[in-house]
Amino acid sequence: MGHYTNKFEVRPTAHVPVVFKKTTFFQATMNTTFVRMSLDDFTRFFLPMDLAASHRPRTLEDVFLPIPYTGGASVGFYAALERCIDKTNLCPGYALEPIENDSACDNASQSNICAALVYEDDFAAADESLGWALHRLSFLRRPHCTRDDPFENLDNDGKVRIPRNTGRRTDEARRTATLQHLTTQARIMFSHQHRCFAFSVLILGEHARLVRWDRAGAVVTDKFEYKHTPHLASFLHTFARMSPEQQGADVTAELVDFDSDDFRLMLEVANHDVNGSSYARDLFHESIQEPDWACWKLRVPSGDGSEESREFLVGKPLFLANELRGRATRGYVAFDCLGERFVFLKDVWRVSFPELQQEGDVLQTLQKAGVKHIPTFICHGDIDGQRSLTQEHATSDRLASAYVHYRLAVEEVCRPLGHHRDGQELVGIVADCVEAHGQAVERAGLMHCDISAENILIFEKPVLQGVSEWRGILCDWELSRPVHDGPNSMKEAVRFQGATGTQAYMSVHSLDHPDSPITVADELESFFHVLFNVALNSTENNIPNLEEFLTQYFHSCPADGRCGSVKRTAMIDGRFMHQDVPIMFADSAEASQWPLNVLLPILAAWFSARYALEHFKDIMESNRDSNKMAKKGGIKLRRVPPLLRYLDFTVAITWCRDRVAQLKTHDTMRQLLQIFLPGVTQPADDKSSTVDYIGRNAQQDSSVSTTNRKRSLEEEPVDLPLAKRAKYLPARTHHLKNDR
Repeated sequence: MGHYTNKFEVRPTAHVPVVFKKTTFFQATMNTTFVRMSLDDFTRFFLPMDLAASHRPRTLEDVFLPIPYTGGASVGFYAALERCIDKTNLCPGYALEPIENDSACDNASQSNICAALVYEDDFAAADESLGWALHRLSFLRRPHCTRDDPFENLDNDGKVRIPRNTGRRTDEARRTATLQHLTTQARIMFSHQHRCFAFSVLILGEHARLVRWDRAGAVVTDKFEYKHTPHLASFLHTFARMSPEQQGADVTAELVDFDSDDFRLMLEVANHDVNGSSYARDLFHESIQEPDWACWKLRVPSGDGSEESREFLVGKPLFLANELRGRATRGYVAFDCLGERFVFLKDVWRVSFPELQQEGDVLQTLQKAGVKHIPTFICHGDIDGQRSLTQEHATSDRLASAYVHYRLAVEEVCRPLGHHRDGQELVGIVADCVEAHGQAVERAGLMHCDISAENILIFEKPVLQGVSEWRGILCDWELSRPVHDGPNSMKEAVRFQGATGTQAYMSVHSLDHPDSPITVADELESFFHVLFNVALNSTENNIPNLEEFLTQYFHSCPADGRCGSVKRTAMIDGRFMHQDVPIMFADSAEASQWPLNVLLPILAAWFSARYALEHFKDIMESNRDSNKMAKKGGIKLRRVPPLLRYLDFTVAITWCRDRVAQLKTHDTMRQLLQIFLPGVTQPADDKSSTVDYIGRNAQQDSSVSTTNRKRSLEEEPVDLPLAKRAKYLPARTHHLKNDR
């Protein structure tokens, strides 16, 4: 089998814009936690002992001695490496394929050539365009054993620290480029395949390291000579005789061949009406025509306690998490083979905490309680005991918990909130989700704890034949927590340490008091921030430099992770203004009648009253005699709305208490939202665009933290970062080009 050149290209799909840039590779790379281990321990823990002990060290001693020193990684080096492998029959049935990976390395002085070990029968049965889906073992070679070695300096937390005092900045750049390229190889393998773990070989001059990657991080061996010892040859000898499962493959995911009955079924349902919305069918259609992404048949446990499982056919993920380490959330529009319908399938490596329920269990609890506007459960379960192992060998507390592979299937294939057609519909969708949240608290005793724009979706609910209405769906209940009664009859939930929501939409109080429980008022404020964010991004407004405002309001925070000053000021001030000008939506004469121009200021005043009341209570606790605070019949305070600063103290507190009472339950806010649905004059075409409504493409100030992450729960799913090249497979596109 001949070698091929394989270019890695970042490009968008028809239904998901790519925002993953090459500049983020380094950030994702540095998030990986590494554990150093001796070669003997690596072999003992991660290789089958019966196979590892079956080689004959004497015969493997000088396998790679004929490889010349070439001074750099090149196709010639990998060709010499493969000749040594073939000559000694180290890996029967395998071939070493060189790969040109243009986007894996930012350092122009570094070679972008790497290689992968592939099973020849896999390539014989599949198209070459699926190369990333067929790789079994990755190789990267760099010429110098120390200057190119990123693992020379690992700190106590398992992070690679590139020293800046070596006197040679070129060493820093070389080590960074090596780490970036090595990690990118692993990330591409994980993204294009279904894997529990993967191995890599890093060759550094005359030395080498072995790496084992999983969702908790990576284990890297001590450096060893590979030419004059049997270590590398022994590893390859063992690896080639391991089963796909022992090599790290997820055996509950079956690659769908293009000439199989399963793929013909996928083509059939992609081009004809089946159960499910046309939107779901269109997404499925697009997902299976991506030439660089394989199609798979995934098994999901039935979730009823039996050993039965259900099968789902999927193409390219609708969304995929950026980082190698973490939950690695993927979302698919899937075809349910049993139900013969399109559904949504979530594939995730969940954090293994006893306190956190499986999301499918939460959905079943909510459904039994009669909660509306939530995903409809089909099946779910952990996948065949698949869990990360890196954390078991780490000394740092950063890797205290395992990641467990989990899948969930639900009936609804939903649109993102940014697809709303006008402002009135946006308000109605949010109102549906406020109702769902209220029912969850009151009927099921559960608080969502992660209200965000990504977790509020639009479902096309069939009403009549060919007619549907767009309703809200509140999804992603995996961080939900039990509810109990707090002070002043306020419902609250003790948040789980390390899993406390999405920063951009969290309330000021929950950000400033990270150890405090999540209350109904916090969750209602999160709904406000979602409504405000989506309206800003999708509707004409009078804010100049909108991207800068979005960054400062939703994504900035000090180093301690607490609330940014712009959001805090807005919530305390309550005037709903920017640069002393009232924020207005819809550039028309009817703007004053547009729902959000009335609704959002009312809500802002409610939340402002909450923070003013907290401030009043702080003052009273520090000085019990309120008369001492009064000055000529009034008080002057900075942390209260301007209208309250000169009111009589008792009047101000009463005013605040009346409005804060509206935040103890969901009813008042839900009713307020619903007031703006019927009979309100709606400016024509008030929606300006469908955009990336959390503003993550904005140019960032280097002094501002702009993460929109679930605080300390690794990553959130974002747009697809990975594709290989633009060659299309005729066997598939011939059928898919036809107009339906």
